[in-house]
Amino acid sequence: SALMLASHTLAGQWLGMFLRNNGAAMFNITLSLYILDNIRRQDLTRAEPIRLSLSTFSWMAGPALGVWLLIHFGPWGTQLAVLASLVLLMAAFWYVRLVDRSGALPAGTLQPFRPLTNVQRFVEQPRLRLAWLIAFGRSVFWTTFFIYAPILVVEGGLGKGMSGLVISASQALLLAAYFSGAASRRWGIRAVISWSFVLCALASLGAGVAGTGISGC
Repeated sequence: SALMLASHTLAGQWLGMFLRNNGAAMFNITLSLYILDNIRRQDLTRAEPIRLSLSTFSWMAGPALGVWLLIHFGPWGTQLAVLASLVLLMAAFWYVRLVDRSGALPAGTLQPFRPLTNVQRFVEQPRLRLAWLIAFGRSVFWTTFFIYAPILVVEGGLGKGMSGLVISASQALLLAAYFSGAASRRWGIRAVISWSFVLCALASLGAGVAGTGISGC
C-alpha cells in the first residue's frame, strides 16, 4: 500500500487505498480478537477507554505530520514514515509475543468452509446486526470527515498545512474516551453509544448549516 501510494499515480492511488483499507480491516479484526481473547468481558469498559485514550497521541500527530512531510518531501516522505512505523509495530508485536489461547487447530478433517452460510448466521443474530451497524455508522462518519474536512479547508484558502492540523485537532476528542468509559459504567454502554450517535448527527448537521452560511457570505 505505501509503495503504491508513493508512486503518486492514479492507478497507484486506488490500488494503494484498496490494499490499505483491506490491511486496516484485517488488522482491526485481528486486534479485536486478541482483545476479546485476553481481556475479560467485565474489564472491557475499563480497558477500551484507556486504549483509545493512549492511541489519541498517534492519531493527533499522524495527520499534521503526514501533511508536513508531503509538503516538504513529497509522497515518498510520507510513505517512508508509514513503512518505518510498520517496522516498529512488527517489532513491538514480536516482542510481546502474543499467542492464541485456543492453541493449535484441532486434528482431523474440518468441515468445508461456506462463507455465505456464515453471513446468513451473522445476519440472523440481532446483536451482531446491531454491532455491525454501529461499526459501519462510525466508519462512515470518520471516512466522510477525513475526506471532506481537508477539502473544505483547502478550498477555503487556508492551505494544505491547516488541513492536517484540523484533522489532528479533531482527534484530540478521543481523550474523552476515558470519561465515556466512566459514563458507560454508570449509565450503561447502550445509553452512551446512543447519545454519542445523536451528538454526531447534530454536530454534522450544524457543520453543514454553518458551512453553507459561511460560503454564502
